[in-house]
Amino acid sequence: MKGRGKNSNLSIYARSLSLNVGVLDKVFSNGDIITPAIVIEKKLVSARKSSRPTIKILSGGDLTKKIIFSGFVVSTKAKEKIEKAGGSVA
Repeated sequence: MKGRGKNSNLSIYARSLSLNVGVLDKVFSNGDIITPAIVIEKKLVSARKSSRPTIKILSGGDLTKKIIFSGFVVSTKAKEKIEKAGGSVA
């Protein structure tokens, strides 16, 4: 029964995990195609084995490499930085 007991104020929705563009620039090389599965495999984001969390790319840091992003939620400023570096968001 919802609303009774411990943790009754927790959200039932999963929160998205955030990841900055600058971190991805250090880890991946030019021309790579990045998916959430690859990010989890490289342990940039922690996730349970049974779930695939929503990952949001934020604009923190600089991006100098052409990287293709697939399957992410991307902020508007991060999208501008990705396209300026020659990459794309699918």
